[in-house]
Amino acid sequence: MFFIDELGPLQVKRYGGKCYTPKGETPTHPQNQRSKGSITLYGALSATTNQVTWFYGKTKDSVGIIDLAEILFNQYYEKSKLYLTWDAASWHGSDELVEWADGLNASNRSSGSGPIIEFVPLHRARQFLDVIEAVFSAMKKAVIHNSTISRGGNEDRDFDSLPR
Repeated sequence: MFFIDELGPLQVKRYGGKCYTPKGETPTHPQNQRSKGSITLYGALSATTNQVTWFYGKTKDSVGIIDLAEILFNQYYEKSKLYLTWDAASWHGSDELVEWADGLNASNRSSGSGPIIEFVPLHRARQFLDVIEAVFSAMKKAVIHNSTISRGGNEDRDFDSLPR
């Protein structure tokens, strides 16, 4: 079972937060910054191993969820079933996603190999049960809000040139 969600879109820019600086120096972050683009983080938290599978995308839509489900399918190919649960975002129940899963499941049943993917969407009033939200919150606090991406002469880099 996997808890799935997206974080973002997040602006690629310098964020404030805690950082180590030499004594007497005060770190500054420009109030008005030009964004260097945006990214969306897709993540799946395993309910059994507590491991996160993730990747960065440029949009927040069904295609990103399908990409994440394909990564999980390939990582857990030897399993018989994968259960995916998520909040009530509209693209989590899109026709495109359902058709993709139905096609994949039909192919797996006929070949007798690969896991069957089943969706277990959370009720709209039960969003707090999406455990990956806590992981994303910690990531924002520890990583994103402490980022200084523009340090070290990288001020003019755009999203496509960032390391993946």
